[in-house]
Amino acid sequence: AAGARTRTSFAYSVQGVRICRTVFCSVYGVGRTRLKRLQKMVESGVCVPAPHGNVGKAPWNKYSVETRGRVIEFIKNYASVHGLPMPAAPRGRAQTAPTYLPSSCTHQSVWAQYSNASQQGEEVVGCKSFQRLWKKQLANIQIMSPRIDVCAKCETLRNVMKNADSEDFKIQSASDLKSHVELAQSEREFYRSCIEMAKTNPDTSTHITFDFAENFAIPYHARQPGPVYFKVLHRVNNFGIVNEAGAGQVHHLYHEGQTIGADNGKAHGPNCVVSILHRYLEKTPHAKSLHAHCDNCCGQNKNKTVLAYLCWRVLAGLEDEIMLSFMIVGHTRCSVDGGFGVVKKKFRASDTDSAAQLVDLIDGSGHRNKAALFDWHWRCWDDFFQAHFKKVQGITSYQHFRFSKDIPGKVEMKKTHSSEDIVTLQLMKDPNKVFSASD
Repeated sequence: AAGARTRTSFAYSVQGVRICRTVFCSVYGVGRTRLKRLQKMVESGVCVPAPHGNVGKAPWNKYSVETRGRVIEFIKNYASVHGLPMPAAPRGRAQTAPTYLPSSCTHQSVWAQYSNASQQGEEVVGCKSFQRLWKKQLANIQIMSPRIDVCAKCETLRNVMKNADSEDFKIQSASDLKSHVELAQSEREFYRSCIEMAKTNPDTSTHITFDFAENFAIPYHARQPGPVYFKVLHRVNNFGIVNEAGAGQVHHLYHEGQTIGADNGKAHGPNCVVSILHRYLEKTPHAKSLHAHCDNCCGQNKNKTVLAYLCWRVLAGLEDEIMLSFMIVGHTRCSVDGGFGVVKKKFRASDTDSAAQLVDLIDGSGHRNKAALFDWHWRCWDDFFQAHFKKVQGITSYQHFRFSKDIPGKVEMKKTHSSEDIVTLQLMKDPNKVFSASD
């Protein structure tokens, strides 16, 4: 009938053998879309090759050598004014030290300034070509990603370099930054070597790392109802201790009603740190030689109470040797933070209404994570130690402390792990005082 719709059918064959469409596409390596396009060509009676995707587009290297040279020179000058040059390239990456532009910059904003700065009559490169030239020719000039919890000293030195009035001042600031970064890298290598030693000789040496994590606020739901946002949630503190030799990480949990002070008061003080550390060392088998790493917070770890506690443990015969090392301020990321990150990722994707559910969540977050609900006693360690131990003067300038049964009642202090300048200090007010584990 006139106007009736017609449908064309196709038969597929290879070397005279009739086959299905799927096998035909597989034999000739074509997809369904390309096959349909070829069928339309056959129906129309016009079979011509499909145009290339770049037809009608100008190549990226269409610009002259002089034009590309002006682009590269502009980016270099822009980086010298606004960039923060690094003292050395990151380990395992390119050999050229990177220069970081402020995180507020974008490739498009830099291109806009380049376009406005171009003189009349000069050929101006487009934004896409500008980015391609930048990434290909100046890969070491990068835009800094926004971050939190960065090293204050690094940021200060970088800002000094950025705002330096003279080249000499900028060179001096770069030298100071390089020395600081190299010191942090050296302490990081020492931290890794301590872990490897504990893994190699677990019977003679134990290495632990401890720190506080961000508080949990419960109840928490992955799909949080709007009104819950305005509620005051229940805070649960988390103090983590990890044994890198294979025992895993223990998350010590206690809520705001179980702290030493009222309403979550004194939740992170030295008495809190020593009480939990004492509970962990009592319940966890470890070697007589103990090495601990932690961050540089004076209110929690780096204080007279913690040092006196470690000295007391050696005097009481609980360990033969204890070393306490602190990471460089601002460069304190360590293995215990990895356990915190795994738990935090699991927590954000789960519904948690109680402390019991939080324990199950931590236990199920990874085979190395274990939770311990509040089952210890808070003790006033600082009052006990104040009567028997002296205060260490200038404690913040030292990073490594050693207590040994060979030097009872004394502490050896060093500013860096490789320093040969060792300061020995008598901590006990009465060197003849005898302690026992029951004191």
